[in-house]
Amino acid sequence: MLSLAQEAIKLIKNSSELKELWEETEDYNNWLQVVNDLEIRIQSK
Repeated sequence: MLSLAQEAIKLIKNSSELKELWEETEDYNNWLQVVNDLEIRIQSK
């Protein structure tokens, strides 16, 4: 299950409409920081 979560985060961060939408906002870096934090927490499990 963790590998599915890791793969989903990778897809969202690298090539997703969600990422593209966030890139258009001034909060993109905050969003990316939250996603990176989530990725780190999942990897540590």
